[in-house]
Amino acid sequence: MLKLRQEKANLLGLKTYAELSLATKMAPSVEEVEKMHSELRNKCFDIAKQELQTLEEYAKRNGETFPLAHWDIAFWY
Repeated sequence: MLKLRQEKANLLGLKTYAELSLATKMAPSVEEVEKMHSELRNKCFDIAKQELQTLEEYAKRNGETFPLAHWDIAFWY
């Protein structure tokens, strides 16, 4: 499937399938999407780490004896 997507993009004169996908969306380019993603990550990463630590402390206070796995987060949240 990935190979076919790449082939389709190439046939339409684009470098990647991401560029083809963005052609019908609001984002102006792959680079802008990557820039936005990077900016969001930079702003949110430390906050997310703190929230995870708070959640782990809450789970521990309420009987959790193992480190939280990613599938545990929804339960404790």
